[in-house]
Amino acid sequence: MDPLRQRYNQFDVYETEAPSRISGGPGHGGSLVEELTLEHLQLLRDAFENHKTSSDRTSRRRPRKPQQDESRGTVGTGRRGGEAPRMDLEEFQKALGSVIGPDVSDGYVERFFREVDIDGEGLVDWPRLCSFLLRLYAERERSSTPRDAMVNASPLIKHCLHNKQETTVRVVAVPQPASHRYVSVSKGGRLIVWNSRLNILQNLGLSGDPAEEAVTRGSGFRGWTTDAVYMANVHKIAIATGCRDLRFINFCATSISEEVILFGFHNVPTALCYWYDKKSPEQRSLLLWGDDKGGVNLMWFLNPAKGLFENLCSEDDGPQRIYMPDLGGHSSLISYQHIPDVHMAAINRVLFEPEADLIMTSSESEETSVVIMHASLRRDPYIWKIDQDVYVRADMSWKSKGVHQSDILAVCSCLALGVVATASYDGEVIIWRVETQGPVQRLQRDTQTSVAPPVDRLLFLQHRAADRQWRNRAVLVSSQGGSLCFWSLAGHTQPHGEFYGPDRPGERVLSLGSNQLHNRILVSGDSAGCLQVWDISHYTLDIMQEPVCERPPPLLHRWRAHQGALVCTEVLELHRELLILSASTDGSARLWTAGGSLVGSFGQEVHWDVADPATYERGNKWEMEEENEKESDQSDTAKRGAPARVKGQTSDQQRICQHLFEDMEHQHRSRRLLFNIDLNKLFQAGTICSPYHTLVLQDCTELPLPEELPISPWAGSQSLRCSGGTKLDSERENQSD
Repeated sequence: MDPLRQRYNQFDVYETEAPSRISGGPGHGGSLVEELTLEHLQLLRDAFENHKTSSDRTSRRRPRKPQQDESRGTVGTGRRGGEAPRMDLEEFQKALGSVIGPDVSDGYVERFFREVDIDGEGLVDWPRLCSFLLRLYAERERSSTPRDAMVNASPLIKHCLHNKQETTVRVVAVPQPASHRYVSVSKGGRLIVWNSRLNILQNLGLSGDPAEEAVTRGSGFRGWTTDAVYMANVHKIAIATGCRDLRFINFCATSISEEVILFGFHNVPTALCYWYDKKSPEQRSLLLWGDDKGGVNLMWFLNPAKGLFENLCSEDDGPQRIYMPDLGGHSSLISYQHIPDVHMAAINRVLFEPEADLIMTSSESEETSVVIMHASLRRDPYIWKIDQDVYVRADMSWKSKGVHQSDILAVCSCLALGVVATASYDGEVIIWRVETQGPVQRLQRDTQTSVAPPVDRLLFLQHRAADRQWRNRAVLVSSQGGSLCFWSLAGHTQPHGEFYGPDRPGERVLSLGSNQLHNRILVSGDSAGCLQVWDISHYTLDIMQEPVCERPPPLLHRWRAHQGALVCTEVLELHRELLILSASTDGSARLWTAGGSLVGSFGQEVHWDVADPATYERGNKWEMEEENEKESDQSDTAKRGAPARVKGQTSDQQRICQHLFEDMEHQHRSRRLLFNIDLNKLFQAGTICSPYHTLVLQDCTELPLPEELPISPWAGSQSLRCSGGTKLDSERENQSD
């Protein structure tokens, strides 16, 4: 007879105790440990002890490895020295089954065995099992015992910098034998693994689209996540994204990795739900999701113990990518069903009731608010219509207005980073994610006054943004009040570099440009009509202790390009030469070499060819500057003199220009007359055009009055004085007599 039955009938204990509570998911070794009573542990200890002395078991036991730890001896067996008896998985299953009962799941026993076998030797002994149970019970005791400090303490709140100020879409709990783990999923695709004390253990970013990365030379996920769910029986996390795909993340105690990307859906998955049989976790399981078109999708995993998908050979180190139309190649493991048009709006919640085989979904549609249907579709669904106004809706005001507090003056996009920058009159710059249409960062320049100057222009340095080495440095340039600010989008809210661009004080930089293939130069155009070419090949690329560098980059060239303010500046690379295109408020557009030589003006009679330097204008930048200075002097002398002669114009063209200029002057003079009000008698406040003008008081001249002019007593009481006033006073006295 079995020696265990001679000492104690373990089946009596099994039949008389409460029904089995083994209902946890995979990795829940603690669920099986809950079944172990003191009597079970005594019997299990005897099983280990008898295992070594039993000749029939010894013959089947795999050879043991040499003992590495001399302190690891037999506990409670009465032996002195020697090696503790050890069991492999098959022997451990038989021993545990004889102690607890025949209905224990082999899957749970195997997971329990793996958790005890921390060295991965394939063998466990009684001391190691005791050590595991001791740690497990101690951790549960600490977590279950209330402490005054914990009861009275404030909630534990941690700020996660890895999320980059993005919304947390879902937090899933991942039970572990000793304690729980929590995985937060941000809208931007960042996964953070936390312990119960909110300490970050691991983090992972979702991978990007290889086709997009090949074009932008960037990496990383550029979409947004919509929901996440933990698949307990297979140790995975399913994540739905706005890129019309599902991500399957493999989770274990020591690592987290992206395993499979199922892509190519017709609609965006918006809500997830996962179910499996906790009593038989190796049986088929179900992943459900609702989409943005109101459809419900069911994906049955037929043999989760074998795997979710067929393993495909791939040379890439990244996750396995499976195209949805190719899912038929995985039919031995997956069954898929799509139920369209369940709701008239996007589904925001989905649940599954296995006992009745019901699917419950909800949406913001008032006509199909809640729907309960049978999974087999053999019965008509139940539909509830609910007035959505009774619910609190999410604040979506950021999608249209309310973020900027003033007028937006500048906008610029960056494909490599997937962002758009906008700048407003109050000096604030806001960075937006293109995929999520939400603000992710605010940039504000410190000023000595309470009012910040408006932002006139924004420019992304595209080459820096696409390069992994430099994308965390300054990639955005803004112009405010003549100052050029270099911004980084890697967390700093202060500029990395700042300097004044124009040559004269009080000017503003209204145009910016750079050679975007390399970002070696920066071209700025100011309100005085001057162009500056800066060498930024190394500017703000070094890691500095101080957040702001006030030293300007090397100035390569500066010249007067136009008589009016420069409103557009573009850097072109043609025939391996850098050219600068400029446009001004004076109505002219010109092309220059990077060194400042004039290629030509648009509209001139003599044509020029950018591929032939011989056709360029003869004048260099200094001659052009001198000519512009003369034009400016003539304009100041005559206030609005004749237009300057453009090189290459004939005398007939010059006469036509003169005639047009005279017409423009006539229109200008006519604008100075507003009905019967002569605007020339008004002067502007300062040098800025403003609707608030100040009336010019004309000088008063002495006006002689006729001596015979009569005056009333009231007028005389006002002490009026004028020429001939003495005689008027005497006449007034005579009239009063």
